[in-house]
Amino acid sequence: MTQGALEIARNLLSVSGRTLHKVGDFELCDLDYRQVCLWAEQFNMTQDGVIKMLVEMTPHEEDPWLLEYHDEYQFSVENGNIKSLRWYFYETPEHAFQLLDGMLLERLCLYGSVKVDLFDGKEINIRLQNLKKLICSGCGIKHINLTLAPQLSLLDCEKTN
Repeated sequence: MTQGALEIARNLLSVSGRTLHKVGDFELCDLDYRQVCLWAEQFNMTQDGVIKMLVEMTPHEEDPWLLEYHDEYQFSVENGNIKSLRWYFYETPEHAFQLLDGMLLERLCLYGSVKVDLFDGKEINIRLQNLKKLICSGCGIKHINLTLAPQLSLLDCEKTN
């Protein structure tokens, strides 16, 4: 019991009155840390394992067009907030994609298999106030609500069925 509390205490850092959680090489604010914990629970992984997976995600060789987006959408964190994220569904469980409302994510690339409707035709609601660029390709997204993504300036869904 004490060991778990000590681990949590070691993972907490306080900077400018904000609590940051140390995960792998990154320091995450509360909301982004909760997001990583959610994925860790869904994947039955450690938080460090989730971060490692996100950092190492790369497109398959049969998808060379994704390489042009590779660097821009590389997992990145600034001031405790996840700013850029690539989510390749062929490397993650299909049911696990969920983003907590209010994250300060600016760039998001969702890529899946065009043979699978990952979202079962359901409307996807993107509630990311700072989202500026969104690529959703091959995910089977048929309806997307971007009302709560007012800063979005680039939407690329070219390869979505």
